[in-house]
Amino acid sequence: MAKSKNCSYCGVPEAFHNDVQWNSDGTIHQKWNPDHRRFFYETSGLDLLFKNLKELLGDTIDHIVVEAVRKTTYDYFESLLSGIKGQAIRALPRKKMYEKVADMGSTFGIGRLELMDVKRHEYVKIRGRNVYSTLLHKGDLVGIYNSIEGVPADINVEENGDSCFFTITADDKSSGDLSERLERIVLPRKPGNLDFKKCPGCGLPLYLTDCAWNIEEGVITDNKTKRNMSLIGPEGLDAVFRELEEELGEDIPRTIVDAQRRYVVETFKPTELGYEAGNLSFLLALRGMGNLVQFILGDDLMQAVVENADPPLMVAGMLEGFFELITVKKSTSEYIAGDDGTLEIRVKSA
Repeated sequence: MAKSKNCSYCGVPEAFHNDVQWNSDGTIHQKWNPDHRRFFYETSGLDLLFKNLKELLGDTIDHIVVEAVRKTTYDYFESLLSGIKGQAIRALPRKKMYEKVADMGSTFGIGRLELMDVKRHEYVKIRGRNVYSTLLHKGDLVGIYNSIEGVPADINVEENGDSCFFTITADDKSSGDLSERLERIVLPRKPGNLDFKKCPGCGLPLYLTDCAWNIEEGVITDNKTKRNMSLIGPEGLDAVFRELEEELGEDIPRTIVDAQRRYVVETFKPTELGYEAGNLSFLLALRGMGNLVQFILGDDLMQAVVENADPPLMVAGMLEGFFELITVKKSTSEYIAGDDGTLEIRVKSA
């Protein structure tokens, strides 16, 4: 693996800061494609979310999750591999291409991938360590294979100790109606005036100086919280949540919000939050999850409006969890996630 080049001011890897931009509207996007949003989120939160959902709903959700993430990752790589730069990458031998993709994943904190074997248009075998989410990564790898090989694929995973072994094989099966329903939805973005202290070298938030990149292990660690972080796309999660509601009923959004609320309560410390709207706004915006534009907090009530909220159900769960941490009270909530990307939420003590 090639040695990572880092920003001389803040130390963030060049491949990371060349890819993404933090914005004053509470979003993160790819520099070369603003329609592709990213969010910077704790890997433990993703693990807990899908662990809880699978316990409640069973393994039947796996195919929905994998297909939704596959489509998002495929779109990402089709954009990445377009143009002159993309043509140069596609011209590489297959082994070099997949090794380059593995290095990219390590930079974004999604784990360390090692290419075991590859045969063009037939299969790829990969070993993964510190994978941010086995279920989500299955979708990632199928989407990457679709883009590189240009053919449909299936995937199998075996876990052994601290490693996951993924086998992606060419497969002419189609997702049919499910694939059509899982099309990306690009939410409009409202302007904002958030002001991050930025690195004079790469322009990313100086908060990232608190993070340590272990490229060899594919891990990004927030040194203050000791939690691992990853940079992923929210559109796939949004599609997962929409399809789960379509197939399994209207109670699914509430389940997702509750799973997120439990994660915040179990993981965050009140000292991370403070009691000011600005602190909560900072926490959301650093994750690229939206712009907190209205916030009222009392002993028994919180009301908030978040513009550019994405994924909105996870944002709602975070805010409800923040309320419980700050007030030390159980809660109930009502929310409206608008088509314009605006989330309105009212949380009160139970």
